Amino acid sequence: MSVNIRSERLAKYFGAVIHGKQEIQDSTHFKRFIEATLDQSDPSIVVQRIISSQSALKALQIGLRSNLTPVFINGYTAKLIQYLKNREVKLLCNGQFLEQLLLIIVEPRTLWGAFLEAFRTRKLEDHAIQALCWLMAELLSLPPSCGVDVSADAQTVLNDGSLFSSPSVDIRNSGHKIKYRLEMKTSAATYQHSEITAGGRHDNDFGDFRLTAIFPTADEMECKEKPFYRRAEDIAQMFSGQRIAGYIDNQFRLLREDMLSELRDEFQVARGTKKGRRSAFHLRNLFLTHIRCTSGTPSRLRPYTIGVTAQSGLGKLQNLSEDRRKEFLKTTPQFIKHRAFGCLVRDTEIVAFATIDRDIDELVSDPPTVMLRITGEEPLKKSLLYLKLYHDVEFLLVDTAIFAYEPILRCL
Repeated sequence: MSVNIRSERLAKYFGAVIHGKQEIQDSTHFKRFIEATLDQSDPSIVVQRIISSQSALKALQIGLRSNLTPVFINGYTAKLIQYLKNREVKLLCNGQFLEQLLLIIVEPRTLWGAFLEAFRTRKLEDHAIQALCWLMAELLSLPPSCGVDVSADAQTVLNDGSLFSSPSVDIRNSGHKIKYRLEMKTSAATYQHSEITAGGRHDNDFGDFRLTAIFPTADEMECKEKPFYRRAEDIAQMFSGQRIAGYIDNQFRLLREDMLSELRDEFQVARGTKKGRRSAFHLRNLFLTHIRCTSGTPSRLRPYTIGVTAQSGLGKLQNLSEDRRKEFLKTTPQFIKHRAFGCLVRDTEIVAFATIDRDIDELVSDPPTVMLRITGEEPLKKSLLYLKLYHDVEFLLVDTAIFAYEPILRCL
């Protein structure tokens, strides 16, 4: 059957359900209705047609509960929920159309319970987990008048821990969004029902900008959601005592996002996915040698630095004697430059960002050891784990002027 003929038949079936000419009696009928829905190119039009049809709403109510097995949830139900994730759907009637569909999905709780059980027993595929996370985040943001409270279920899902340990950055970031919205709900804070808010996009996004680490995390770099800014009119509408704080918050976010934009571009250049001048310094196949947290004086603590050797990238030093290495390093400060910024990567995954702590004594050792300073407890843990488990971790220099941003961001 050609694609056009199939699409025509699905469109005809969808229309029959909308106009009450076709009832959804079992999961086979509902499976076809989902296929017909997903075949439509404009989700906002589809949602409007469903909302305006009592027959379609009834079909959804019955069909969603016609088959509660993990196989059906993975293959069909989750895909239908993801279809509703479209940005234009949320804009319809100030979010009321989406709210109505969410209530049909979650009440009565039979489907919701089956979804959670499939998650608990690890029977959901990644796309279905993302659908569950999106649904949960949206339900947490519903007003109290809807009478839907999934706070306990959300806490159970978070306590499970699998969202934050998932290899998928989208799932990890979804977990942070659920955590943020749950905190807003349980603290009785006023949730800003807007598509773009401060906090919850990833593991380094908070309502209080002072909690945000200046250096980005790997999940933040992979996040595709729009950043949060306040417009000038939003700041002007604040109470007089809040405007200065709102202005400083905005300046921090704007300047930091400017830094991240430059950093993303330079990272793509360093990886070779974007044209530009790449740094010649590139360490491959790293091995962890030691960890250091003291300076020359044992009693004086310093930020954690890790020592790594590389099978490739330090040829200039490896071909020299110890005395020649020391002389070369002293006369060539641009080679392995102190406080140069870069990142640890494995394949296409960012492990952590780091700065070089140029220690000549370590560099003249055999084999030469490069000291890397990694900011943050979680990035440090991840770096140590990856260097222990894998031998294909690399270090790339990223030619971004972090020094031009960091002092100002710290002052803010």
